[in-house]
Amino acid sequence: MNRKREFWKGKDEIFLETSIVDLKNGCESFENILKAKLEKENISLRKLSTSEIYKKMDFPKILKITEQVNSYISQAKQKSWNPKILAEKIAKLSENKDFLPFANIIFEKYEKSKKIDFLDLLELAIKNMSETDVSKLKYLLIDEFQDFSPLFYKLISQIVKLQPNIHIFAVGDDWQSINGFAGSDVKYFDNFAEYFPKPKILEMTTKFYKRWFYPP
Repeated sequence: MNRKREFWKGKDEIFLETSIVDLKNGCESFENILKAKLEKENISLRKLSTSEIYKKMDFPKILKITEQVNSYISQAKQKSWNPKILAEKIAKLSENKDFLPFANIIFEKYEKSKKIDFLDLLELAIKNMSETDVSKLKYLLIDEFQDFSPLFYKLISQIVKLQPNIHIFAVGDDWQSINGFAGSDVKYFDNFAEYFPKPKILEMTTKFYKRWFYPP
């Protein structure tokens, strides 16, 4: 701060100084402080209308933030974490102190909106599943197993619990594990025997391609 004050001293520019302390009483108080500093320098202020603000918004950046928050919520729900659990985890972190609390506030509001998404349906299926629902199941095929998540593991575990004689056939390629941002975890692939005891594992180390030409 001292270096900045020294840098601007004597320059033909207006130098306004604010600090985090100015925010201690909230946003409105900070706006009044900033307004007073500007008016002291004879800079007139006019509050923009909603439509004017809308025109100035940087939608590509907003879209990027939206995608990041969506990824945050998806990962949390795949791990069955709620906003309260995450708030406790965030409090122990030393990094991302700006984004994580912000995303968690949106997550909390999203959960309170009572909207049911696909991940909620999985949770409901796990809670309400009965032996009758899975009694006729003999085989279960899991494709793209490298993208398995904790929530999907809970679902499969519940099926196995209710139908212990079911045969599970899982197929995956850990080199194609690209959905970590959405909550998938390759640990289920790498440590398959820990989650599904005494499996028979077949490794396919050769890829086969069928090529089509048109016109022939």
